[in-house]
Amino acid sequence: MNRNSRNDKKDDAQNVRGLRKITYLEKYGVKHFPYRGRRRYTPSVERSEDGGIFISNDVFGLTIRQFERMYKACLDRRKSQEQYILNLRYPDKTSDEYMEYLEISKYCQDYLSWTANDLKVRYLYMNLVKTVGSEIDIRNRQKLFIIQDMIFNALARKPYTEISSGSLAEGLDLPGSDIDIMSVISGVDVIQDVRNIKYPVQRTTLLMETDTDHPGFTRLRLIAGGDGENDILTYEYFESTSKGLCLSVNKFVSNIKEILQQQHLSTHGPCLLDQGQNVDYAFCLRSRYLPYNTIPWASRYRQQWPLNSTIDKIKQYGCLLVPIGPRTIPYCNVLWRLSFSVSIV
Repeated sequence: MNRNSRNDKKDDAQNVRGLRKITYLEKYGVKHFPYRGRRRYTPSVERSEDGGIFISNDVFGLTIRQFERMYKACLDRRKSQEQYILNLRYPDKTSDEYMEYLEISKYCQDYLSWTANDLKVRYLYMNLVKTVGSEIDIRNRQKLFIIQDMIFNALARKPYTEISSGSLAEGLDLPGSDIDIMSVISGVDVIQDVRNIKYPVQRTTLLMETDTDHPGFTRLRLIAGGDGENDILTYEYFESTSKGLCLSVNKFVSNIKEILQQQHLSTHGPCLLDQGQNVDYAFCLRSRYLPYNTIPWASRYRQQWPLNSTIDKIKQYGCLLVPIGPRTIPYCNVLWRLSFSVSIV
């Protein structure tokens, strides 16, 4: 039996009068490639009347249409989550990188055309920019206040540090808005647990005590007094309660006002207002630790807000304690409000 008989027949079929048969795939360089999509018919290559080729059941066109659909869906997702993506790329809104991005965005927006349906939106946008300013103006104001606080705290030798706050420090220069400054007293330690005490105790140490009845507020119970040299709070600032000596809100503000009597400050809620009624000073305390009831909040599942970078800032900086109690209680002299405004800005 001739084993090569089958191969001879195959060669005879491919060779006609000594010429090798060339397929259209080889002639025009069309290559096979794997296609993972779904198609009803396989693509085939045929010869056209003008001598060219055309591909039926066009797999290339199908692939391009699929790409266009995926690209459009990607653009829609990016547009719907644009602010979330920007917050991930630029967590610090006063950084040079974000300011450069705003400059580029402003340059591109100059060439955008507004349609008839967007005239109301454009009118509102132009009035907001005229009243408040653009986002570039707002971020520049924020950066100026941050630099101002850094220079003041580096040069001034005072027992407290100043932090600009309020709408003006946030970049909103609105008519009639005053200047809000949070003065953080630096000679007091506010701890979360008794185990956080650092020995030897050299400064006044207070313990935060929170409960579920007053969320967002805490009592400050005296744990240890200072050595007398760097001590700022004296026993006159405290009130005797069933839980021990707690720092009084009213006595704290009154004594601060008496210490700074040369500046002629007047009481304005939890703040002290200057003589010209232009600057509000909110004297407060800082805790590097967070209360226990904020621990579940920090680890809670969330989609976009607040960002993980904001939560990390809050955990790193801690919180401020402002001398004001809840409005639901007419007389409450030992509850202090928790503030996270410094970390959010």
